[in-house]
Amino acid sequence: MFVACGAPSGCDTHCDRSDVHEMADHIDSRAILCSDEEFRPLLLSRDLSYSFPFASPEDLSDRDVVLEVVKQNGRLLSFAGVDVSQDLEIVSEAVQQDAFAFVFASMEARADRSIVLKAVASFGGALGYASRECQNDPEVVLTAVSRDGHALQFASDAMRDDRNIVLAAVTQSGDALEFAGPGPCDDWYVVLAAVSQNGKVLQFASMRLRSDHEMVTAAVASSWQALEFASTELRAEEAVVSLAVNQQWMALVFVTDNALLCKALHSDWHAFEFMSMRHRGCLELARVAVRECWRAYQFVANPARTDRNLALEAIRNNWRVVEFLPSDLRYDPELMSAALVESWQAVTLLGARGVLAALPQSRPSEVPVLA
Repeated sequence: MFVACGAPSGCDTHCDRSDVHEMADHIDSRAILCSDEEFRPLLLSRDLSYSFPFASPEDLSDRDVVLEVVKQNGRLLSFAGVDVSQDLEIVSEAVQQDAFAFVFASMEARADRSIVLKAVASFGGALGYASRECQNDPEVVLTAVSRDGHALQFASDAMRDDRNIVLAAVTQSGDALEFAGPGPCDDWYVVLAAVSQNGKVLQFASMRLRSDHEMVTAAVASSWQALEFASTELRAEEAVVSLAVNQQWMALVFVTDNALLCKALHSDWHAFEFMSMRHRGCLELARVAVRECWRAYQFVANPARTDRNLALEAIRNNWRVVEFLPSDLRYDPELMSAALVESWQAVTLLGARGVLAALPQSRPSEVPVLA
């Protein structure tokens, strides 16, 4: 059965022609009343958000009417006539009531410094609609980023490379470092202010600061994911790695030093699951993991996964490993025999083919002849 989109649950989805006409008449009547000399003042004063859009072209272009309307609802500036919407006083009043009204301002108003300042003081994103001159104005930009750090993305290149402005932006929101210029991204205090809020923004810092021990420690303390963006040397430092891993095992995927990874495995074999594919394919690390617990074998990657000796060692640790063997080792006679030696229950996992593979193969000449 076809159901009309947006129909309330349980309601009759069929609409009579009379209902449609009634709705149309209602809308038309609003428009008519808005243009009626007697009812217009009442409607415009009591039901602005609904009535003003239906106002007559004369009212939409009437300066006094529009001025009164935007003082009560700034966003209604979007319905004002073209000429009236360019009136700086009207735009200023609209922005004063609701800074978002700046979105509907004329190009002239977007270049008016006082109006722009008023807008960005409440709505930092308004900087994105301001003129290029205003986007390059230190006071305007500073006001915007102090309200919303992300507004930095709308500033001019010169402003995004200004230390004080970027510092204000990252203080409001650490994520704003993404939009900063090269200078601030290499400034120790600016970057520290950013990573202290969100460690992941370390990725936008200069290589010099990503190699700075104190900076990386602060970033990792804020977010374990910051370890990914630290220098290779610091990703091999135990203190930094431990700080990340203590928050989340998954941080091990960013660790580069085998010695640290081995230490993690001795502490808890589960660490093996969270290592990078390259490290899970390392025979040395795989052997350490399997010796700690046979279950680690299921996470072994190539090329270690195809190593016959590793598989044999794992099976001797626990016969259930046969469940995780790759296809090319699944029916290896020695491996199958080793599993059966460990437990006859291995039959349940080996299947008929596996059992046959485990049986000693007799040569035809060795088959006994019955007398």
